[in-house]
Amino acid sequence: MDRKHYDQLDSLRGIFIMGILIYHVNASFGSAFSEFLDPVYKYGGYFGNYFFFMLSGFLIAFSYKYFLSQGQIPFAWFIKKRLLKLYPLYFITTVVQLYLRILQNGTDGITAKSLLLNGLMMASGWIEDGFPFNTPLWFVSVLILCYIIYYAVCRLSGTENRRYVGLVILLMIWGCVLEIRNCDIPFCYGYNGEGIINFFAGCLLFELYSSLDMVQIRKLSVLGIAVIGLWAVLSLYNTFPFVAADMRFVITFLICPTLILAALTVPVFRKALLFKPLVGFGRISMSIFFWHAPLLKIFTAFCLTFGILISSPQAGFIAYILFVILFCTFSHIVLEKRLNELLGAVLDQDRKEAD
Repeated sequence: MDRKHYDQLDSLRGIFIMGILIYHVNASFGSAFSEFLDPVYKYGGYFGNYFFFMLSGFLIAFSYKYFLSQGQIPFAWFIKKRLLKLYPLYFITTVVQLYLRILQNGTDGITAKSLLLNGLMMASGWIEDGFPFNTPLWFVSVLILCYIIYYAVCRLSGTENRRYVGLVILLMIWGCVLEIRNCDIPFCYGYNGEGIINFFAGCLLFELYSSLDMVQIRKLSVLGIAVIGLWAVLSLYNTFPFVAADMRFVITFLICPTLILAALTVPVFRKALLFKPLVGFGRISMSIFFWHAPLLKIFTAFCLTFGILISSPQAGFIAYILFVILFCTFSHIVLEKRLNELLGAVLDQDRKEAD
């Protein structure tokens, strides 16, 4: 069940987590460097969330589709492994963000229900249309739902691949409906649709990846890159009104799939993504995702407490980015890796005992 590790996908993680980070700190630093970063301020969050949902679906299908469809993995072990990877950092950063919120605003809006839902990773997309204390982590709540649905799809499909593909496509359609209509029904909120459509697009992308040879995938990737370039040029100059389509679906059906396939098969693209500093940055992307919102509060409070004057929004922006990178590198090495090793050993022992 161990999958081959692709360093170039780590690099893509690093690029997209930077987009999410910049998107979320826009207001805090007065849109610093907006002459260069305006597209990131507008779309970085969308690109990042869509990409991470899609990559999660692609990799979960890559690693587990066969074993789940064969009934070789019990649900409890499958979901426990997912939770053990996500929950420690989720819990720590949620507690830190909650503490900082209480220091700043008191206990207003904090109820026993909100504490329970946050503690269970159910603050977003389950029974309420809300956000967790550590706001960006709505993504994690929806991702857990996607994992549960994926397990059900594999078990319902068994070894019938046509049934599996059909269910995946139906879920993508359902995700489109939820996102377009921005529904307000438990388990069917608008951002559930965002997660479902992209996660299962990743599962479908893996079907394409596994059914074609490398030459065919490479040609498809190059074609996708060409279409993206043409679309960008036509959109920039407003040549055809229909080209400026809903960016959400351009990202889902064109940009993210093309980037993932190109990273795996196009030599020039793959070589660029294997640049070691970029790979290293990608490996701390999970820590950056979980920590960047609490660290913004800590950075701001530190500057105010010690009377540190930031000469300009640009200087503050650069200082914060460096602070996040340094802290998250430390978190990845000291906290995340050690926790993963410890909890992985516990999970392996549980699996051996179950066998």
